[in-house]
This record gives sequence, C-alpha cells and structure tokens, in this order.
Amino acid sequence: MIQTVLTETLGIAHPICSAGMARVAQAQLVVAVSNAGGMGCLEGAGFMPDTLRDPIETIKKGTDKPYAVNLLLPDALTTEDQQQWAPVRELWDSLDDQERTKLSGIEALLTPGAVADQVQVVLDAAPAAVVLTFATPDWFIRECKERGIQVFALVGSVGKAREASAAGVDFIVAQGTEAGGHTGYASTSSM
Repeated sequence: MIQTVLTETLGIAHPICSAGMARVAQAQLVVAVSNAGGMGCLEGAGFMPDTLRDPIETIKKGTDKPYAVNLLLPDALTTEDQQQWAPVRELWDSLDDQERTKLSGIEALLTPGAVADQVQVVLDAAPAAVVLTFATPDWFIRECKERGIQVFALVGSVGKAREASAAGVDFIVAQGTEAGGHTGYASTSSM
C-alpha cells in the first residue's frame, strides 16, 4: 500500500479519487470507488437541492468509507441579487421543452437560490471532502473546516492555484484542458 498525506488525511487505502464528472459520477460509482479503498466523488452540481439528498443517502447506505461531493460555487451562482439572475431566467423561460431537456442536469445552475441550497445540503451531510470547481469562496471553506470537511480545489492555472491556496483549501488538484477543458487552456501532458 502507498501511504501519502492524502491517504492519511482521508483515511483511505489508496491515493485515488474519482472525479465529479457531470452525469457520470453518480452514487453507485462513488460507493464502488470508496469501497475499493479510494475516495469516490459525487457530481453534486447537477442535482436540484431537494434531489441531492437522495444520492447522498444512497452513498451513506452503500459505504461507511470517505466520499466527496463536487460543487460549482462561483459568485454568479451564489448571489441572491435578482437583477443578476434576470437574464438567465428570461433565457430559461424562453426555451421550449425540447431545448430544456437538452439542458437536463444543469437546472440548479440556472435557478436562483438552488446552488446556495445545494451548499446547505452538502454541509448538513458532512462528507469527508468537497471538491470545488471554478471558485474557492472563503466563506464556504470556513464552513467546511468548522465541520471537519476537507476541501479540494480543481485548478487550471498557477493563478487559480494561488487563489485556492490563499482561500485555505486543503488540496489543490491541477487539472489540464484535456480533462474536459473547463478549467482553462493549459495542458498537464504534452501531446
């Protein structure tokens, strides 16, 4: 077995964590990875807050091992300023049913207050870790630390790594553009 700061901090057997991949990282995958000695990660951003509790309960029933939840917390999604949300809501309301179906799984990111409610669901569940993508708000990191939740930050640049470090995250995950392209344009492997 390989012992690292990661395995010792999280109490996992192997220094392997699954990613919070949209529409893929569901409860069954999280349970399988955690039960195999790694740390599974639930894709939390795609759930409306009231439905996020179900996969978390499934995970808790399927394993007593550490798991994580991935969230997206940029200021634009956690604001309660209705003026900032107005263009998003207008666009959503203009879509027909077929167009909305194509966007299935991102409703929470288009609904005022939903991401803030996701935060509360996750804090109440108190997983071993939370994985943040796009932003590392210090208010959320403080809440996690008060509950003993480790915080990971996915970053795609040195600048984002510095921001995450300054915000007080526990682990920084350097992610290249080849991992979906959503954290930046820098690659972590040469092609």
